[in-house]
Amino acid sequence: MINSLLASKEKCTGCGLCATVCPTKSIKIVQDREGFYYPEIENSCINCGKCSRACPILNEPVIENRITQKVCMAIHKDKKIWEKSTSGGAFTAICNLFGDSETIVFGAKFDANNKGVCHTFVEGVENIDAFRGSKYSQSLIGDSFVFAKEFLEKGRKVIFSGTPCQISALRNYLGGKSYKNLLCIDLICHGVGSPKVLKEYLEECEINEKAILDYEFRHKIIKLGRHSLYNSKFIYKDGGQKIAKNDLYNNLFLQKIICRKSCDSCEYANLQRQGDLTVGDAKQAYSINLKVPSDRNGSVIICNTENGVKVFERLSECMDIYSCTIDDVVKANHPLSHCTPSSKKREEFFASLSEGTNVITCMNKYFKKSSVSSKISKLMPDKFKARIKKIIKKEE
Repeated sequence: MINSLLASKEKCTGCGLCATVCPTKSIKIVQDREGFYYPEIENSCINCGKCSRACPILNEPVIENRITQKVCMAIHKDKKIWEKSTSGGAFTAICNLFGDSETIVFGAKFDANNKGVCHTFVEGVENIDAFRGSKYSQSLIGDSFVFAKEFLEKGRKVIFSGTPCQISALRNYLGGKSYKNLLCIDLICHGVGSPKVLKEYLEECEINEKAILDYEFRHKIIKLGRHSLYNSKFIYKDGGQKIAKNDLYNNLFLQKIICRKSCDSCEYANLQRQGDLTVGDAKQAYSINLKVPSDRNGSVIICNTENGVKVFERLSECMDIYSCTIDDVVKANHPLSHCTPSSKKREEFFASLSEGTNVITCMNKYFKKSSVSSKISKLMPDKFKARIKKIIKKEE
């Protein structure tokens, strides 16, 4: 499927840049048996090498104006925005601080028609609702790089959010040119889930229940200081809703049973970030700073470039800021420093699925139930657990 012009399948991230730059349109982005996106080179290839020179795995982008990283934990002051966000509302805050009603914002959204995730853009920071929230599936990038460059060349402000590999691909597509009107936001990434598994899962859900209008990969419930942050939410076309506290797709994704294989050796799981700003969950927030309120979860925001500083230094205008160090964040959020390997059950799962096993049946087989200790832990307020951990560490 991939010849010597491109990165090996073990390394390929499926960013789609090779297909975007191919002058003869000889590279098509297709799905393999596991449902992940890969380039396929057709016979019309003229071996010009443009794909090789663009590939971010083969050619790391040069990012100008890097700085000594600045970091903080933050929670949006507007509770309605915080409620709509997976974490603390950092994405919305950044968009509002950098952009306006004419700014072009690129992000990943759930596509109900195709039961998947795709990259697209909107005009105006007031229209970013669909981009909020985590998307636990690989997004199809389409022509997003092409459109982003066209807008930038016209002098429009552009915000581009995505996984580190997608931001890396965008920078290579722009040829290393620095644009003051571009702000790149990358995510602290655990990996990307299989679009095929997601599509088949949601199609089965529709057969058993109702037509799905939207699917929230992560829907938070915080009550009495107890944070339940990994629920899923189904929104139906008839106006109904359902919250799944033990959602099958979510469960297998977090186990890394349905993640892309190249995520096991991710080139971007380190502090050399691709975005001007990096955002993610403020994990173990109370262990880091007990001033964080117990009734809110937060975001961690890392500033990586001079372009990001302009926004980072204004975050307090719309977010409550809590101090932390980069070492604190690395210890709490492992993908910032190293990859998490896939589950040993991964190959077995995809083999079973390719043999025609019903996706729900297959997923139920690998569903991981919460242990008794985990269930007890969930009953305790997060801040209380953080205090206990600190006491134990002091005694050690």
